[in-house]
Amino acid sequence: MKVLLILLLIIPSVAFGKQYYIHPDVVMNGNKITVVGKSNLPDCKDLSISIIGRSLSFMAQGEGAITNGTITSISFGPDGGMREGTYEAEIIAENPKFKNASLEQRLNDDRSSIIVSKKFTIVSGKISKYNNKAISNTKKSARDLANKLKLLEKQGRNMDKLRFSSNNYDHFQCMEQMRKLQPLSDQYQKEAENLSMGPKISLGAAASHLKLCVSCLDSASEYCDFAHKSIIEGIKLIDQE
Repeated sequence: MKVLLILLLIIPSVAFGKQYYIHPDVVMNGNKITVVGKSNLPDCKDLSISIIGRSLSFMAQGEGAITNGTITSISFGPDGGMREGTYEAEIIAENPKFKNASLEQRLNDDRSSIIVSKKFTIVSGKISKYNNKAISNTKKSARDLANKLKLLEKQGRNMDKLRFSSNNYDHFQCMEQMRKLQPLSDQYQKEAENLSMGPKISLGAAASHLKLCVSCLDSASEYCDFAHKSIIEGIKLIDQE
């Protein structure tokens, strides 16, 4: 029994071999950011690094390297500098255990890549503790926008009785409604720009479709359908954040 227990303890170590790690950190480099840290991976120059805005709209990708256990990267951020907000740095490295594996093996095995992330917040030009409150505020803003988009969609659908009426006064009323509601579509597109990347794209697309949903075109209801799908997708993305 003791022999069996020893074998059970030894076999996993032999089967899985050395355990690799990546311990990333993020530092300010002027008004931009750089990913640094430590790792026991072999030297490499092809780390894949993504910086994703979690409380605002931002996405940047670039490369990093590991040299003698030290992680370095390019600088990330626009020329005007990184905005205040909450972000996440994602680092992807190839697992050395799959170095000689076929492309098919690497694609079909999640262990072929080592993926780690680091959440952080920028306040007053400095890296500070991850701020979950900022995420909650962004989610609230996204949900509020989704609700306004749903209301605008409903208003667009209610215009059908005016669009297809044979009464000239109804046509006039349709034009008045369009002039009143289309500016809301433009406003909502601008509001979507301040959201995190996933909801920004879906809710921004919905706002764009709604401009024609609240028009007097015969095909307006089709754009209402497009907007509805984008709103539903945006809500799902908000819940996943």
